[in-house]
Amino acid sequence: MGVLGKIFSSGATELVKSVGGIVDNLHTSKEEKLAAQRKIKQMIADYEIEVEKNVTARWQADMNSDSWLSKNVRPIVLITVIGAYFGGRSLEKTKK
Repeated sequence: MGVLGKIFSSGATELVKSVGGIVDNLHTSKEEKLAAQRKIKQMIADYEIEVEKNVTARWQADMNSDSWLSKNVRPIVLITVIGAYFGGRSLEKTKK
């Protein structure tokens, strides 16, 4: 799972817990509470699946393009960012 997936998953977990607290206050029986919590978790899981499908569709569109730049812009940005990060850290360490 990517970084964004982890961020959304942790946010989804907090959402389920907070909504679960509200559900606890609204429903009286344990079965109703569990059913509501299961439904909320299923909705969040469906949303995460939809987000992943959108990412996959973007990658497929990039790969189907005839442009060299559109196929390589994400890896180039990744290399630039990693290079800048580690280069900057190395520079900081040598200046100290």
